[in-house]
Amino acid sequence: MTVRSGSPNAGQRFEVLDSLRGVCATMVVLYHLRTPGFIANSPLVFRSSRFVDFFFVLSGFVIAASYGDRLSRGFSIRKFMALRLGRVYPLHIFMLAVFLLFELTFASGILGKADRVPFNAEYSIPSLIENAFLVQTFLGPDGATLSVAGDDGSPDRIRLRHCPFLELAEPHRDLVCPIHLGLMQGALSELRAPVTVTALIPFAETTACLAHLTPGPDPDPDPDPSPS
Repeated sequence: MTVRSGSPNAGQRFEVLDSLRGVCATMVVLYHLRTPGFIANSPLVFRSSRFVDFFFVLSGFVIAASYGDRLSRGFSIRKFMALRLGRVYPLHIFMLAVFLLFELTFASGILGKADRVPFNAEYSIPSLIENAFLVQTFLGPDGATLSVAGDDGSPDRIRLRHCPFLELAEPHRDLVCPIHLGLMQGALSELRAPVTVTALIPFAETTACLAHLTPGPDPDPDPDPSPS
């Protein structure tokens, strides 16, 4: 792997990862274009949402390589978050301004009659405001009801969206979903979580599966260290 070092404070740069991240970004753009052409409807592009996960893994590796040592030596978490936000937020606001410009253009009728109502659904003013403050995951249509409350008011089911095994689960749910359930149960057990998953209902809703929760067993206390 080719590594290029800049100034002592610049960290390392993994040049080979730049091209991989470029490929991931290109595939995600093609995924969202949704044109009637052959490329947009090819199996690779149709399932290229997984390139988002790959992009996050690559970015996490680069960030860890750049900041890991500094954070372990006491580098301010607040400063780290401010630096990361300062790098991505301006572009986020720019793209929201572009969408806002599109909606204003549709509403003005300059380009003729639009094929949809301007400032509606995901392009509404409330949606734009939620996205500007990065709270759309919690307040938007996908995040408004992440859990379903039981009779006592506490969540006893969780909606699972964006399944990491979606492509496999659709044709092989009887095999894949029990494995997914076991992974969740094992992870919660290792984390000594106060809940466990008792059932996973695949595609219980149009855009989500349902994981049923129940209070888990009381975790065993850490054994006393053996005397030296």
